[in-house]
Order: sequence, then structure tokens, then C-alpha cells
Amino acid sequence: MGLALGLALLACLLGMGESPLLRLYCADGEYAYVGQLCCKYCPAGTYVGEPCTIPHTLGRCISCTEGVDYTKHPNGLNRCLPCDKCKPGIV
Repeated sequence: MGLALGLALLACLLGMGESPLLRLYCADGEYAYVGQLCCKYCPAGTYVGEPCTIPHTLGRCISCTEGVDYTKHPNGLNRCLPCDKCKPGIV
């Protein structure tokens, strides 16, 4: 009975997703890609078009479209953020 309970608990824990003990921690200025690779952030005004293939390097960053979307800070986003439409006379 004890073994069955232990196996059920283990199956439940494994079903919860990634274990905190197995989580990848990247350095400042990097993001985790697929939990296996640390890539450098793309600079502000760009987003990640393709992640890095070599750890701790920069992937392919693509520029945002001025007046349409943006990124204000270095990031690991897979798209730019949409610009808000302002009322006339407001920037």
C-alpha cells in the first residue's frame, strides 16, 4: 500500500510540469529558450525572430515597426507590443 501511494504521488508530481529543481536559470540579460538554452536579450526596438542556437549568444533580432509596435527594453519577446492609438494632439 505504501509503495502504491508513493508511486501515485510521484506520478502526480511529474504531471505538474517542470520541477523547480530542473528549472534553467539564466544570467541577467538572458532568457531561457525551451528550458534548455540561455539566449541574450534582443535590444529595445526589436524582438526575437529566431532564438540562439549556441548558449549565451544573441539570436536573430527583428526591428519593430515605427508607429505600429515597439519594445521599450531589451527582451526575449517573440513579437513587439502594439502601440496604443492616442487621441488627436496627444503623443
